Amino acid sequence: MNRHRKTRATRQKTPIPVHHSRRSSRLRQEMIPLDTHAIRQEALEHHRRTERTLRQFSDQLKNYREKDVPGFRGWMHRTFASVLAKQRELLAAIEDKRHLLLEIDALSMRYDIPEEQAYARVLWRRAHPEEAEEEDRRFLEEEQKLAEACRKAASEEADAWDDAGAIPEHEDEAFREFSDFASDAQPASPAASRKSAALSPDAHAIKQTYRTIVRRLHPDHHGQLSEAKLDLWHEAQEAYRRQDLNALYSILSRCENGESTLSRHSPVSLIQRLTLKLTQSLRAVKREIQQVKRGAAWNYERNIQDARFVRRVQNGLTSTSLDLQEDLDHLNALLGRLARQSRQRKRVPKPPKSSESRKQDEDW
Repeated sequence: MNRHRKTRATRQKTPIPVHHSRRSSRLRQEMIPLDTHAIRQEALEHHRRTERTLRQFSDQLKNYREKDVPGFRGWMHRTFASVLAKQRELLAAIEDKRHLLLEIDALSMRYDIPEEQAYARVLWRRAHPEEAEEEDRRFLEEEQKLAEACRKAASEEADAWDDAGAIPEHEDEAFREFSDFASDAQPASPAASRKSAALSPDAHAIKQTYRTIVRRLHPDHHGQLSEAKLDLWHEAQEAYRRQDLNALYSILSRCENGESTLSRHSPVSLIQRLTLKLTQSLRAVKREIQQVKRGAAWNYERNIQDARFVRRVQNGLTSTSLDLQEDLDHLNALLGRLARQSRQRKRVPKPPKSSESRKQDEDW
């Protein structure tokens, strides 16, 4: 009797049959069909308006780069030829004076001599280029010999430490401190500099965006390009040369928009996603137009008819010329001071050396 008794925990309930076909038919009757035609039509209209606006602003920017900038430069050279020629002369003179000062500083540090003496030495080197080249060659040879002697002495000292056994603790600590200092003071290699520059966020984004555009537009992958895609290809090359991230974003969004043929049957999510990319590109183009509008080349053909605009450009060129002349005068004053000090140094007679000082020089 106990064998046939079932407890509440082990008693199984009889499953209730479920009619799936009846349930699904009831759910279909309860579902309300949605008409997304109006939502899709509104999204398409918004996308087309954004596309037209982006095309208009892009055409303005293209017209500025291809017509306004070259035309404004030509007008400047025709109208203010003498002022621009004077500025070029001032820039060339400033560059020459700065190069001379850099040579003086380098020679002063090389031979540990005063600046006025280095000034006279530079003038002599410029007057005697062959002797100066020979002097540089001897200096490099001496530097190489000195470096080789230092390496040899360091190697001999290291061998002596190995022969003696353990390195003294104070010498080992000093060597580690010097090694840390040398590693910190050593300049980074060009490869490391390029790698660090490549890892910057902007450079990485520019490179990735450009590669994506190339994959979408390259003729080897897609065959003969249409005229619109060919224009995008040339714009991408120019934007990458300028390292212009906003322009690359704009070109990429137009590439994606061209690849996706939107229609009244396209999903609303796809239309909204492409519209969002177009909006981002439109903002970038607007920011770039706001920047170039501050320059004088924007709509120059209309501006040059205004006498106040021409006067403002002329005043700006005159101010630039005055600033360049001030920089040149400052450099001339520095070089004039060095020239006077160099002449005074030549006029001062050197006291005769005593026998003791001559002996010390010979011993040295």
